[in-house]
Amino acid sequence: MPNFEKKFGWSEVIALTALLFSIGASLLSWKAHNETRFLNELNFRPTISFRTEFDEFSSKSSHFTITNVGPVDAIKLQVQVTVLKYIPKLKKIMMASPVSNPDWFIRRLSPLKPETIEFNNLVFDSVLPEVNESPTNRVLEVQITYHRDVDLKKYAEYFFYFKTLKGKWVDENDSALEPIIYNPIKNAVHQRHNIKGYMPSNPLR
Repeated sequence: MPNFEKKFGWSEVIALTALLFSIGASLLSWKAHNETRFLNELNFRPTISFRTEFDEFSSKSSHFTITNVGPVDAIKLQVQVTVLKYIPKLKKIMMASPVSNPDWFIRRLSPLKPETIEFNNLVFDSVLPEVNESPTNRVLEVQITYHRDVDLKKYAEYFFYFKTLKGKWVDENDSALEPIIYNPIKNAVHQRHNIKGYMPSNPLR
């Protein structure tokens, strides 16, 4: 049996092993880099669908439903709700108060496996309370941030809810929101995030 130790010193063996590990790590890094580039080129990313049900008769039955309609997992989802106040004279959003403290978190959201978050909608009404003013001046802003699993690329989505003249919360595309009243408010909300003029046929997603 050949004497391996005589032909190759242990220092050479260690150096060769380190080289092989280095090559392996480089190949894995190259593979991950190419997978990320491939996903970016195909625009493979998580895409969040968000729906809210407000229960007018019970503070405990309201809930968010969050669904990943994209082809890959979303991870580290964070949901934050902020109450905005619109000042008609200035045509601007001048006050903002976060109400989800702590924020809601979802560790992982796989495609087409919705998650439901229950909340007390009365909390929203207790922030920036109305004093002799129209309920239409209040807006709910829901911000969802999340990451793509393969490379931790971060995304953010915004969803907005407005109060009707009857005091009911609805999403920004609801037919109850009369354009003459609500479009200036929507424009102010979108300008807050540097989004150009309101387009009813192109909701924020």
